Amino acid sequence: MENNNFNFLTLDSIRNTLTDRYNAFRNDWGNQENITEELINDLNEFINHFMLWIKDQKRLISNSAETCVTRFVQAELDIITIGKRGMGRLTENFPRFGAQYKNILGKSDDDTLDKIKKLFSNHLLCGYLFAEYIFYYGSHIEISRNLDMESSDHLLKHWVPLIFSEDGIPAFDRGMESKMGKAYGFLKGLWIGAYFDEIFEILKNLNIERNDYLDSIILNYFNAGIVLRLVEYSPPRKRSQF
Repeated sequence: MENNNFNFLTLDSIRNTLTDRYNAFRNDWGNQENITEELINDLNEFINHFMLWIKDQKRLISNSAETCVTRFVQAELDIITIGKRGMGRLTENFPRFGAQYKNILGKSDDDTLDKIKKLFSNHLLCGYLFAEYIFYYGSHIEISRNLDMESSDHLLKHWVPLIFSEDGIPAFDRGMESKMGKAYGFLKGLWIGAYFDEIFEILKNLNIERNDYLDSIILNYFNAGIVLRLVEYSPPRKRSQF
């Protein structure tokens, strides 16, 4: 069993980014499309709740989860392995990031690659925390961690096959939308966008232009973080039900 300490530096970085984004969103409501007074009231409630939740000392990222994210991101940036498949794929139709941009990444310096690795990791962990937040908001009960998942190897084994599943996230989104209404879509977009600008800015500097593949894979990374937290919570026999 692994030492289940937590990386507070990573959590602090994500906490600060999300807090800034929430505050900016609140100050920009007048420029948002399709936003009603009722929706503003709902979002205001969510934001006030979030500010208390994110600062709570119980807010944690487990070592096993962070290790899984690190291993996944390293695999995504792999430019050496032959073929385009990556973790969670059965085919090469949706190639790993490193295979898609092998030539560009191969010419990049270590500092740039480290920044990409950190941004991808934080983006995934945003999804992880988002799942925890959404569950807590609905029940006001901290989402637990299945003791069987304290080993990063065990957690990785159960997480990887679900990373790009077409069933889990759509069902999760529908369930949350039925409970939270339109506010859910706004909140998820807020969290997804926490690192979007930084990610696309550094990729643009490498002459990697934004396209459908990039939009899709960056969204999938966030959703993979959601799935990771659900797998960490759910006993294996129930995991298909989220």
